[in-house]
Amino acid sequence: MRSAELTLPGFVHDICSAIHPWGWLAFFRTLPLADFGLEWIYPPAPLAHPFGTSAVMLEQSIAATSAALARTPRRIAG
Repeated sequence: MRSAELTLPGFVHDICSAIHPWGWLAFFRTLPLADFGLEWIYPPAPLAHPFGTSAVMLEQSIAATSAALARTPRRIAG
């Protein structure tokens, strides 16, 4: 797992990695991963998908994601 500023200063990209849903499993919390330098980070919007001049973002909460989808133009949201 690596991150780097690839486009603009302060805009960090996830490279050589992806969203790691397995990190939420209780088993992984029992491992001393921090001893090896792993630090879980939780961005405000962990996932976004562009649609032309708009985008849909997955927020940290279901309520925030639902509110964002409600503001998405109908032609994008379906």
